[in-house]
Amino acid sequence: VALARWPDDPLAVGQQRLAELLQHARDNVPFYADRIPAVDRRQSADPASVLEQIPVTTKDDVEAHFPDQITDGSDPADWRLMSTRGTAQRLITIHGFAKRDAVRAANLRMLCDSGRYRVASCELRGARGEGRGARSEERGAGALIGITDSLAPLKPLIYGGHMVDQVSLDGYSLRPVPERFEAGTPAIESVIGWGAALKYLSDSGVAAMSAHLDQLTGQLVQRLNQMPAVTVLGPSEGQPRGPLVSFTVDKMEALAVAKILNQRDSIFVRSGFHCAQALHEHLGIPTTVRASLQIYNQEADLERFFKALRAATLLSAM
Repeated sequence: VALARWPDDPLAVGQQRLAELLQHARDNVPFYADRIPAVDRRQSADPASVLEQIPVTTKDDVEAHFPDQITDGSDPADWRLMSTRGTAQRLITIHGFAKRDAVRAANLRMLCDSGRYRVASCELRGARGEGRGARSEERGAGALIGITDSLAPLKPLIYGGHMVDQVSLDGYSLRPVPERFEAGTPAIESVIGWGAALKYLSDSGVAAMSAHLDQLTGQLVQRLNQMPAVTVLGPSEGQPRGPLVSFTVDKMEALAVAKILNQRDSIFVRSGFHCAQALHEHLGIPTTVRASLQIYNQEADLERFFKALRAATLLSAM
């Protein structure tokens, strides 16, 4: 059996490539020209020095500078693939740049995440079961939905049972789309759960549920802003956002707030960095509390949450 030679120091190789990528972005993308300093290749083996040169770029930056400043200046007609999602999860901001600007590229292939908000033009759409109320901690479910002509040229990422048509000593042939992309045993139980969740959403009406969540989210943001000890993060009141809010409480750690709400009132919120510690550090904020809403929540749940939160904030005044 012939094995490919493993690099002597794979981490160093990756850091060198990262340094080269930063230099390329600085030299070719106007947006990064004054945001990334000249890369010192002698320090490229130091991961901290390389990572510190990566600027924090939000989707507000992309929306404000796309495509003239955020790309390398090439003709959009020559673009082949663009990846986007309607929601910036970390700041929970809804963006619409894909709807306005990306469609100007005649040959553009859109690869977008299938969320609550539609994209004007999309050849390949990715969807995840966990965002639809169906989730398996062991095996998640997902799908790639696309135009057949866009899927046909793609090569499978994983090979296994069910996706190969014929195998011989001289080679193999693949089954047609979509079977060629479904190697091995699928996540059967996860897909069944996902299907039940999709039926629930369809029966309930997506538009009605979206309006319901928007109303509850607006009330949540408004009332949190009215609490003196609470600081709300993310979009300002009245701006589009997803159905969850991150906030801090004066003189209280996020974990302490979460424990009080949990142990005293059986209200469950998240606390910590929410998979975005670097962003917290960049913004100069500590760990945060995150309250999330779902389609089954009602105004009575908000009343219960705020009663419990007001009691918790009294501890910060002691």
